[in-house]
Amino acid sequence: MKLFTSEIQKQWDRQTVTVKHQQSIDLMELAAECCTQAILESDFFGHFLVICGTGNNGGDGLAMACLLREAGMVVEVLIIGSSDQGSPEFKTNLQRVMNTDIPVRFFESGHPLHTRQETVIIDCLFGVGVNREVVGLQAEAIHKINQSQCSIISVDVPSGMFSDAMEPQMGPVVKANLTLALHIPKRAFLFAENHLYVGRLQILSLLLDDAFEEQQACDIIYYCWTEAMAHYRPRNDHDYKNKLGHGLIIGGSEGKMGAVLLSSEACMRSGAGLCTMHIPQQGHLMAQIDLREAMVSLDSETHFISQFPELSKFNAVGLGPGLGMHERTQQMLLNLIKSIKAPIVLDADALNILAINNAWEALPPMSIITPHLGEFDRLFGVHNNNFERIKKMLEIAKNHQIVIVLKGHFTAIASPDGQLSFNGSGFKGLATAGSGDVLVGIITGLLCQGYDAAVAARLGVFLHGEAGHHAGVELSIETMLAGDIISHLSKPFSQLNEIKP
Repeated sequence: MKLFTSEIQKQWDRQTVTVKHQQSIDLMELAAECCTQAILESDFFGHFLVICGTGNNGGDGLAMACLLREAGMVVEVLIIGSSDQGSPEFKTNLQRVMNTDIPVRFFESGHPLHTRQETVIIDCLFGVGVNREVVGLQAEAIHKINQSQCSIISVDVPSGMFSDAMEPQMGPVVKANLTLALHIPKRAFLFAENHLYVGRLQILSLLLDDAFEEQQACDIIYYCWTEAMAHYRPRNDHDYKNKLGHGLIIGGSEGKMGAVLLSSEACMRSGAGLCTMHIPQQGHLMAQIDLREAMVSLDSETHFISQFPELSKFNAVGLGPGLGMHERTQQMLLNLIKSIKAPIVLDADALNILAINNAWEALPPMSIITPHLGEFDRLFGVHNNNFERIKKMLEIAKNHQIVIVLKGHFTAIASPDGQLSFNGSGFKGLATAGSGDVLVGIITGLLCQGYDAAVAARLGVFLHGEAGHHAGVELSIETMLAGDIISHLSKPFSQLNEIKP
């Protein structure tokens, strides 16, 4: 799903109107119907106060007010601004509201919103066109909406938000409980700093013109099922284990053997034909019992990793789970990244070793690193917010030809071609010990099968999120463990196989 700027989004709307031989008000009516249906199917009910600006977003709100009233809801409309200055679509829908029994009020400075305890505010004040700080009467209205203690639903974008901004917001912005994004999420939604405004995000398809999206270039992607289906390669009937690749997972240290076992199992569950784990000697019995399908390469040391095996037979290497920070382990890693030819994924202590040795610039091209926020800042310097981190990761990925996976609710992935993607799958239960180890194994397993680094990273993160979602729904957020992500990988893989011819 391409995350177009607001200007391109408007062009897309106009193209849809032209291609489908509609008037713009027809597209507005479709948007209103989709939003109304979503609200009626949600947990919000009671008294609806629809707060409308005088542009097309306000026109959406007026159409929604009529539809909610037809559904038997108690509805009021509050208009911010002069109706004389409204868009043609706004004026058309205002006349439609005037022909009903819906009360219509105009907001006056210094006056309250007149909400009730059970009021649900539907925010249709501004849409995607805001590009400067909101002031005056509209700013006062936003402040009062936020102070109302009512449940708030924003249509398309929380009013006052700079929807294209990949930087901190300025001025007053509505703090929604639910945002109903029309067709695509907006770029600003995907930053943790803006969760305060967006709340729960629901995307509503308006069936816009497909040809426009295909033809229009875009450097930011919201990675969902469409992209996963395009990237997934079904297994051939004549494939055999050696053709499906041999993965190597290097990790484990005193007290941290579980991490490398999680990664190794995830590697095999992601389709790799073979997997070898290189571990300290103390983990031998545990590894052979816990994961019978994997092979084991033993280090010369008992409690830590001091060397790596001959690498030529491996198609991909995952490095870092439970690795530890022993001096000889650090030297092993520094030697490995100088000599490795196969694709490599680095996480956890592997990243910490790179950071304290200031060695990340020595990574071979197309390496994949998977830091969380703290690891990212240890590698590349302290950043004040995620906006700065995204800018930095794009710069580094392009200049150093590596793939960076910045883990979070909407995990961001930057690749050497300048493409940025935000992951569209996931679940709060993924915030559990070992979850990152599982991700390393999934990506390594995909690399083994010949996926290129950027695709393996994006598809791997998506599958990880979908498996976590299935695990969380079945087991609950609090009780799911990293191993449950692995056991639920079959769900998204089965869906991909059902969808593919």
